[in-house]
Amino acid sequence: MGISASDVVCDGPYRQSSSLSTKGCQIDYLVQTATKNLFVCEFKCKRREIGSDIIDTLKEKINALKVPRGYATVPILFHLGGVTSLVETEGYFYRIIDIAAFLENY
Repeated sequence: MGISASDVVCDGPYRQSSSLSTKGCQIDYLVQTATKNLFVCEFKCKRREIGSDIIDTLKEKINALKVPRGYATVPILFHLGGVTSLVETEGYFYRIIDIAAFLENY
């Protein structure tokens, strides 16, 4: 993802319960860094290519997420099964990581 391990403050799956003032959301994997970034990671494993609807889905999650003042959100997509060219060229995701390519190196 391009994050130094020494910069990670905390990481893991994240669930925000809904209340009167906030919407609920579930983040597959959230990484908080010392540089005040929240890496919002979405994991998708499909037989077909992942379409541009993934962008809207992640935008909804990030909008619902209660982000501390001064923090930036950084969307990242992990996928297995490919993504459409529109997802790649849209420029929404900071990184698009093919899980299959990652596993081939190990």
